[in-house]
Amino acid sequence: MKKLLFIACMLAICAATLMGCIPAAETQNGVNILKAGTTSAFDYGESLSALQKDWTLTAGEDGTISGTFSNSSNYLTINTETSGYATASQKVVLKPYSYYKVEYSFTSTTMTAKDESAGYVGLYVGFLEDKYFNNVKDGDNTRFDGPSTSGVETDYFYIATKNIREATLTVFVGSKDAQVKVSSLVLRDIKLTKVDKSEAVNLEGTGALYTLRRTTYGAPSKFNNIYVILGGAGSLLLAYMFYIFRARIAAEEGSSQSRFSALVSNKKNAGLLMVVGAGLIVRLAILLTESLIAGQSIMQTVYYGYNLETNAGFGNWLADYGMPYFYKYNADAAFMPISLYIATFAGLIGRVADAIGATDMVVTLTTAATIKAFAVAADMGVAVLIYKLVSAKQGKPAAVIMAGFYTLLPVAFSFSAAWGSMESITTFLVVLSFYCLLNKNYWGMAISYFAAALLTPSALLVCPFILSYTGLLIYKGIRAGKLWDWLKPVLAIVGGLVLFYLISLPFFVYDIGKGDAFIAFDKYIEAVKGLNVYSANAFNFQGLIGNNFKPVTNESTFVTILFVLFIVSLFVVAYFRSKSRLQLVVLAGGFAVVYWMFCNSLSSTTLLLALPLLFIYTAMVRDRRLYVASALYAASVFVNAAYVMMVGGYTSSGIGDIGYDNAMMYVFGSLNIVLIIYFVIVGYDAVINNKSSEFLVLRVPYGQYVGSVAKNIWIALYNASAKAGAFLKSVGDAVKEDIAERKLKQKEKADQKNPSGKDKD
Repeated sequence: MKKLLFIACMLAICAATLMGCIPAAETQNGVNILKAGTTSAFDYGESLSALQKDWTLTAGEDGTISGTFSNSSNYLTINTETSGYATASQKVVLKPYSYYKVEYSFTSTTMTAKDESAGYVGLYVGFLEDKYFNNVKDGDNTRFDGPSTSGVETDYFYIATKNIREATLTVFVGSKDAQVKVSSLVLRDIKLTKVDKSEAVNLEGTGALYTLRRTTYGAPSKFNNIYVILGGAGSLLLAYMFYIFRARIAAEEGSSQSRFSALVSNKKNAGLLMVVGAGLIVRLAILLTESLIAGQSIMQTVYYGYNLETNAGFGNWLADYGMPYFYKYNADAAFMPISLYIATFAGLIGRVADAIGATDMVVTLTTAATIKAFAVAADMGVAVLIYKLVSAKQGKPAAVIMAGFYTLLPVAFSFSAAWGSMESITTFLVVLSFYCLLNKNYWGMAISYFAAALLTPSALLVCPFILSYTGLLIYKGIRAGKLWDWLKPVLAIVGGLVLFYLISLPFFVYDIGKGDAFIAFDKYIEAVKGLNVYSANAFNFQGLIGNNFKPVTNESTFVTILFVLFIVSLFVVAYFRSKSRLQLVVLAGGFAVVYWMFCNSLSSTTLLLALPLLFIYTAMVRDRRLYVASALYAASVFVNAAYVMMVGGYTSSGIGDIGYDNAMMYVFGSLNIVLIIYFVIVGYDAVINNKSSEFLVLRVPYGQYVGSVAKNIWIALYNASAKAGAFLKSVGDAVKEDIAERKLKQKEKADQKNPSGKDKD
């Protein structure tokens, strides 16, 4: 009963939190949903800039906003003689499966086609999310095509919403493909109101009823704050649940086993199958569900996220035209060769869909899903490596719990199955390199890390520690006089440079033919540098102090280099002091955390690879303080990345910068400052001082444990309140004594001044 009560309370808290994060739709009938001016939709005191705070205005390529729009007489006047077309739009929150009425009034001078051969469309109201809404070639339209009005005209129509909550109501004058010339189209007013079904269905006059469906998928929206909060809170809840599971498993060591422990211990691959099975079920469910929804014929636009959309686009291009001329036509593409090879393979799978007659949208969807499949496979690889490491030291039951926790973390399956991030593959290769390092497999480590470094720049965060281990091997080999021991790392480094050149060669045949033989190295360095900004939407120190997407100065770059050298030297000295390969894992993860927190040009996805490194060390040494830090970082990285991916949005040129009009950067930047302080203190104590705080061993039922903890908390609070009460009482008594003493002294002074009770002469 206590467990059910606890879960019910958690769900109630989450539900209350989520309700406050969802934009509310207007529920009353007859209330104008649109943001409007003082007396009408466009009454902004004849100020176009004031109007643009509520309305988004766009003009054709040949025109300008100021040349196309004006706010004279507090109406919106549109002139498309130069621009050819224009739009005025406003985002609105709607209630699904409801009815609305759009009513607007206008006047217009003569309309003509800007291009006689193309024809034209005039004035109509639609939605950006559905290009066919009220704009079909054959069928009923509520549209004014001129030639002109004899006075003020009013038009209206009704909307039946389906599974859509957010849309962008847009007034169209002409279109890109059917441009119109009109010198003065004056929008006097427009309203969007909720109505009863009876009014919309039982049409009167010239009104029409159109259906508005969701025709976009994956678009960034404030509604997605739900998933951001659920993922962050879910990460912490999972951490607590699996910590308790681990505590129960620990209590079985040296005593009788539960059925779960017996099954996992006695069946060779049962535990591993549980971990992989649970992880795959979650990831495949997300991947297949998203693909089925996005692949519906009704969908007109699918948002995959900037990184996945870019990689899928590159994959389709490479599959269609090949590698040699890729950078001739995609000069701005970041050169990470392994990433491009994966994209190429995914593009080839997309061509299979194209060969069987699929639409362009389905081809792109197939390419994106293939990239996601690579990320999912890599994600499961990380879970398998965690399982193998923990099972070798602590047994299979503990390994199932720890690896199962990681594979079910929202940050893990979101990066792979939902966002198809190459960072998931990089994370697997980095973890694989440290797995090989822990098992003294140098060639495995070298090959794995080489591939990771050519996949995404974030892999270079752990480069100092890979090189430190390599340097130690060379030193030991030379000192022991074993030629192969020190020659092996040297050959790996030289061979890596040669292999990099050979792998890069197919992409630069055109450039090498022009005499630029080493362009691959230049392109790689350029990709590693990334954006020259203080923070790229990372909730770190630079984001906290207001430097998000601000350009980095030379002075700051110099200071950052000194800081990095100082931190690297501290961490490397710590490694050489202990020469512990296991400590090298946590030092690499810890350095990535510190670097991400205080250095420049970091993004919301950079820190993903640090999580399994921290988690592996935590699981191996069973330090609950580091476990808390790892869980908090898992939640923090998810919230940062999910907010950027699902709420912040992006354009064709890149991910949009998160502004400071809300508290996200400040709140989570501050929380991460507190977290890094906690992590550094705990990490120093665990790694340098070799002090650990062991995991809980839970030998009693969970309900009894919670009762005991609650009782101890109550006793502690009672004792604290008793001490506080005693302290306040003593303070009060002291104050009373002081007052009484002051009064006595005053009386004595008065008596000394007038002993007989009369004034002295």
